[in-house]
Amino acid sequence: MEMIRFENVYKEYAHNITALADISLVINKGEFAFLCGPSGAGKTTIMRLVFSAEKPTSGRIFISEEEITDISLRQVPYLRRHIGMVFQDFRLLTDRTIFDNLNLILLVLGIPSAERKRRCLSVLSQVGLAHRRNAYPLQLSGKLGLDVMEASDNDLFSACKRHKLEVEGGWEWEEYFNELVEGLLEPNIKQPTFLVGYPQRLSPLAKPRADDPRLVERFEPFIMGVELGNAFTELNDPVFQRANFTAQESLRAKGDEEAQAMDEDFIVALEYGMPPTGGMGIGVDRLVMVLTDNPQIRETILFPQLRPK
Repeated sequence: MEMIRFENVYKEYAHNITALADISLVINKGEFAFLCGPSGAGKTTIMRLVFSAEKPTSGRIFISEEEITDISLRQVPYLRRHIGMVFQDFRLLTDRTIFDNLNLILLVLGIPSAERKRRCLSVLSQVGLAHRRNAYPLQLSGKLGLDVMEASDNDLFSACKRHKLEVEGGWEWEEYFNELVEGLLEPNIKQPTFLVGYPQRLSPLAKPRADDPRLVERFEPFIMGVELGNAFTELNDPVFQRANFTAQESLRAKGDEEAQAMDEDFIVALEYGMPPTGGMGIGVDRLVMVLTDNPQIRETILFPQLRPK
């Protein structure tokens, strides 16, 4: 008896990102199968297709010889009652490297140091992450195959082009970063999610993070690809704020219309003194869009801007 069958399955995401291409496989009753491959190979996508967390772009999927390719949402709970699933959980120590996370488990088990190192490097090599053993969990990226925090401008430019994003050569690192987030990450956010770790240059009014001054203390909540708000810790150091405004003025001179203008009154106010401050703004109209399942923001604004006659 066939337990799982994939027939020519494809799975694609926004911006022509292909996770699976022409996958066909059969797992029979009583067989014990391992799904192995490097980071970003599509292992998680296959598992999510098995219990209908996602649907294939094309192809057919069978579970216990019953086709689930176009299963309805109402039928999904009944399918899952017949599937035992222990799924991966990214409960990693974010302030420890990938190697350290693996090493800790073996340390608790009492494995000698030399053997721990051998096993950790062996496992990382098998999944194609040996060269990233000193990276931190949040620095890994399956879709891009590179660490955006360590990548060069040329690497990010190539990544943008590979995913058909409209960019130009000669941009700064932060500009490519922003295009990748807006083009690849934000449109695919379904569950309520907080995005953190924004570059300092994109947030000139926000306070830099103590652990990495390239980033700021800022977050934005997203649901179903819709940005609902913006929040950050205010930068209350007048010297740093003036430097940020000066850098923004340079960007404005180059044609960046979204760059901040110099605000001398604000800097003078900071020089008098400003206590630690944070703020958050929520777009009620966007929140109503999500709650009413309305894709058009015009339908949630009392007085939408009309087209000129």
